[in-house]
Amino acid sequence: FSNLFIIQAIEVEGAMLVDKEVISGPVSGNIIFWDLPIEVSEFPQIERIDVKKDFAEHAVKITVEERGKMIIWCIEAHENCYWADENGFIFTTAPVPEGVLVVSVVRDYTDRELKVGDNVLPNELFLNLKYAIELLKGLNVSIKEIRIDDLKFKEATAVISGGPEVYFSLTFDPRFGKG
Repeated sequence: FSNLFIIQAIEVEGAMLVDKEVISGPVSGNIIFWDLPIEVSEFPQIERIDVKKDFAEHAVKITVEERGKMIIWCIEAHENCYWADENGFIFTTAPVPEGVLVVSVVRDYTDRELKVGDNVLPNELFLNLKYAIELLKGLNVSIKEIRIDDLKFKEATAVISGGPEVYFSLTFDPRFGKG
């Protein structure tokens, strides 16, 4: 019943995609028994959460690491776009991109359905796609978009701004082409 263990503050750092109040919950309770009020697996935007209890300050400090927005993946048949991280994991919806952007855009013309929580491609295929994007960016090539027409061929087409189309196999590491 002592005030010694009453929480005075809950500080949340790093949360941009998830509301800080949702992560922290109410500022109340005993610091010894305090637990995160959310289930992290229910928030695909969150990669990791670190919780530290500062008994001297009567505070809980929460550091949130959210997933990085590496690529916009658009399913053209359904006109849905999603943000995917560096592993190809879809964690939130994205706006339909227009014009030349800083981020990579993949236009998926396959007839599949993807949703938040899915991977855009199997790991080995996505890794080679990621290497292809890195290779082109390393060559200072402005990529307008990457197109996947039919997944059975395991190929991707990089559409270069004002230039040719470059074809990549998703089954092979394209970095051998860097000379």
